[in-house]
Amino acid sequence: MREKEINFFKYSALGNDYIVIDPNENDFEPDSKIIENICNRNFGIGADGILLGPIFERPLNRYLGKYLNLPFGKFLSKSLRKGKSISVRIFNSDGSEAEKSGNGLRIFSQYLLDKGYFKKCKGIDEKLDGKSIEINTNGGIVRSIFNDDKTISIEMGKIEFYEDELEVIAYNQMNEKEKIKFRGTYLSIGNPHFVIMVDRVDESLAKNYGKSIETNNAFANKTNVQFVEVLSPKSIKIEIFERGSGYTLASGSSACAAAATSFKKGLVDKEVEVFMPGGRLKVYIGEDFNIIQTGKVKYIFSGKFFISTFLDKFQN
Repeated sequence: MREKEINFFKYSALGNDYIVIDPNENDFEPDSKIIENICNRNFGIGADGILLGPIFERPLNRYLGKYLNLPFGKFLSKSLRKGKSISVRIFNSDGSEAEKSGNGLRIFSQYLLDKGYFKKCKGIDEKLDGKSIEINTNGGIVRSIFNDDKTISIEMGKIEFYEDELEVIAYNQMNEKEKIKFRGTYLSIGNPHFVIMVDRVDESLAKNYGKSIETNNAFANKTNVQFVEVLSPKSIKIEIFERGSGYTLASGSSACAAAATSFKKGLVDKEVEVFMPGGRLKVYIGEDFNIIQTGKVKYIFSGKFFISTFLDKFQN
């Protein structure tokens, strides 16, 4: 029997790129090593992670769509308008599974729109005046909102602050004998973050010390790391070391964590523009630290692959 092809779609959100694999079109069982090989930038397709979805709560829908010989996305658009929820699983480039990803969720939302999984959902926020849909993640339910200017907003949920002044000793990846004590804010927005305020941010901070902080024993399930420089009451600049992916050009949840921490310290207003190497995001800090992030998504390309290509470690 001929091996089945896996269809994929690649998108980027400010340089933070994800591969979308739709389980309604593909028989794909997530395996950490296969995912790591697919995401490898030298020998694989290359990405910061994989989004597996949409996953629907009622498997019967998939069976009926196939039985009636209807395109699954088109078949389910009516169901979605009636309020049936969908889920997505998010995997990092090292094969580990993440609870939540701000950029990943915007990418996944754009995929749903591009593939026609729903036509129109009633907007829930008069200020945003857009179409919206709820998405289930391992880090909680979020709401995705499609704005008239082609941006996508994600209601990320509420920030939970664990420790405001946590000290961590980290070593330099380039020189393990060189150690620095960092003090930061430990929090969660469905996934863990450690936010460090600095006078001047530089990518070398994230590249040299990010891994050591990510895997520090202070964090039971590892952590995402942000170094933050406040530019003005309305803007900040950050560098990111993402848990499971490494140095990253942009991260939606990291932008939210950095903005919320800066606001809590009285350094910025509730509406903040977050500058990252890959671009900028707008973050709104609402009541009780409920966060909304807004930005654009870019479709890159689509293709097909065989699972067998990524079964083993690549050899030169």
